[in-house]
Amino acid sequence: MKNCILVMVALLTAFFCAGTAANATPENKEIVISFSGKGWPPYLIREKDGNLGGFMFDVLQSIAASSGYKVTAKDYPSKRGAIMLDKGRIDARAKAKEWVKNPEHYTWTDPVVASVDLLVFLKENPIVFSKPEDLLGKRIGTGLGYSYPLLDPYFADNRIIRSDAKSVFAILTMLLKQRTDAAILNKFVVLWVLRQESRLQREKFKFSEKPVGKAGYRFMFTSEHDWKPFVRLFNQELVKMKEDGRLEKIMKKYQ
Repeated sequence: MKNCILVMVALLTAFFCAGTAANATPENKEIVISFSGKGWPPYLIREKDGNLGGFMFDVLQSIAASSGYKVTAKDYPSKRGAIMLDKGRIDARAKAKEWVKNPEHYTWTDPVVASVDLLVFLKENPIVFSKPEDLLGKRIGTGLGYSYPLLDPYFADNRIIRSDAKSVFAILTMLLKQRTDAAILNKFVVLWVLRQESRLQREKFKFSEKPVGKAGYRFMFTSEHDWKPFVRLFNQELVKMKEDGRLEKIMKKYQ
């Protein structure tokens, strides 16, 4: 009797694992994408109803639907999402190659959009920025835990003073109160936050023309399943979306 119970448990476990893995394959025409927490607005946004939105999700959903695929979003902590992707338990995540170790281990789409970090400053206290030396002695608002390859050597020895905060709202608030001279922030994220938070007084801020950092933001697919045919399809349709204005129309919804 004991052996029978063990066999049944083993069979049920195997069935459950197989069913879980089957949720993430190209054959069933379902793409499972992961995000964490509130996402990264406006790239990925957890909507009020709990569903996923944002222009990256909208682009993927649009292209997938035209090819007969369904997109499902699941909320996992970032590290767990990475593990799930490596094991083929989910299909895709939105990332830049530059932010991922061993990017060659994944199948990547072409960039949907450039993720651009710019210097943000107050119009009344403009900063001309063309090289790191332009910021010597200045206090710069930065994201807690974020790295900035161009400026990290200057932060390390305090030639440029780093002032961390946990959110874009907090970073912009420090700048507005002139506790910092400028901030390094993603352009699309800043525009989104300023749109949501009128108290930040959008008209007071200005961006540098020269970027502090830039990376192509795209989708990475697991190599545990063959997503190459879909990725080719995605890239072809993305070109068309850029040419006929559909991509710009999607992005304008979040600016």
